[in-house]
Amino acid sequence: MCAALVGCTAKPQTTSRDSAHASNDNTGASHKSSVAPTRSRWVGVGRHGGCNLSWAVDLIQERDRITGRLILEDIEYEIHGIVDSDGSMYDVRGGKSAASKGVLGPRFIRLSVDFGDLQATGKYAVETSDSNDCATEFELNRYAAD
Repeated sequence: MCAALVGCTAKPQTTSRDSAHASNDNTGASHKSSVAPTRSRWVGVGRHGGCNLSWAVDLIQERDRITGRLILEDIEYEIHGIVDSDGSMYDVRGGKSAASKGVLGPRFIRLSVDFGDLQATGKYAVETSDSNDCATEFELNRYAAD
């Protein structure tokens, strides 16, 4: 999937199976795995998502910081967020990149992601002028960051 994004030469991670599902510690509390490399790349692509648009997500995670982009057809949105202690990033607002400022389309997008060991699941939503949200659920795969 990484090859679908320009400049992505990352190699897939080779760690244990996704443990995003709850695990128990000695206190009986449920939590997600916090073991992750210092820097990871999360990538996913799809066709006919929300509003019937093709999409691509390319995120870099450095510890608890996320930077990257979400592309809907010809519009690129910049994403900057923080991953919480549960391995999730909720309701981050992304704005059009400088290259997409003149492209007709929504100025902002909202993105939420739950990160596991090897895969992440998430959802993006675009507000439209007719009060309907175009929303798409997606999956991302983790790769070693360059």
